[in-house]
Amino acid sequence: MIKQQYDDGKNHIHVLSYGGGTQSTALLLMALKGEINGVIPD
Repeated sequence: MIKQQYDDGKNHIHVLSYGGGTQSTALLLMALKGEINGVIPD
């Protein structure tokens, strides 16, 4: 599960592994819209 806030006080980055296929393209578009727990990849 992707979290926006963590309790450890550290800075975190969110990375999306993009392979160019159907599933990763759909995941990228959903992530850019903030539809995955409201987290947008860095």
